[in-house]
Amino acid sequence: PLSDPAFEVVRRSYAYDKRELNAQFARVQETTQWVRERVEYDAAYGTERAIAYLFLPRHMRPPYQPVIYWPGSYARDAKTIASLDQEGVAFILRSGRALVWPVYKGTYERRIAPTRGTAEAWELHRQRVNDLRRAVDYLQTRPDFDRRSIGYYGLSWGATSSGICTLAVEEPFAELFVFDDPPQALRSAAATTRSARHATRTVGESSPAVTTPAPSCFGPAGSGSQRAVWSRPRGRAPSG
Repeated sequence: PLSDPAFEVVRRSYAYDKRELNAQFARVQETTQWVRERVEYDAAYGTERAIAYLFLPRHMRPPYQPVIYWPGSYARDAKTIASLDQEGVAFILRSGRALVWPVYKGTYERRIAPTRGTAEAWELHRQRVNDLRRAVDYLQTRPDFDRRSIGYYGLSWGATSSGICTLAVEEPFAELFVFDDPPQALRSAAATTRSARHATRTVGESSPAVTTPAPSCFGPAGSGSQRAVWSRPRGRAPSG
């Protein structure tokens, strides 16, 4: 595991200027159960525009408790995001929470050519982490979201190093870190993030959080094999 000074060096490598978002959003779809918004804002790097899709539950009143999602690696080949049921995330809306689905660089409509070499791969990884952090910046400008209860749900690719690094460097995450597999990904990343080291200790202590199915973590709806394996010590878990 990294010492605190060494971890601080890693954390600073993800730093970016908190510049204006210049956000624009539009309602692009409405159903009897949710409203879907498409949001664009300035990315944390270069002159690019980042994108996020927001799904707001109709049966709840704001401020919403947002859950930011990171999908599996198939997102790097898909042209558009899948339906909520096909993706397996509809339970988040049914639980009364809002789903925030950033379009990470190199996924969906932001697909790019393959990286060439380690330096390009590292830079893309850093940009993706900051895509998620930029989504947090945007949520903090919206009065209809509860900025104290921002959750994270990572599936497969989103349950490995990128998501872990984000939780390690981004303080506003106060809720749950959810995986779709047993937490070997945490153990492999434990040397690089304090969050992973904390999670590894939690797993070793057989915490109830390790064995709780994901839908139960976010409320009473749904079922699944996902496991919540990390919770930041401060803050409170979302109420059902």
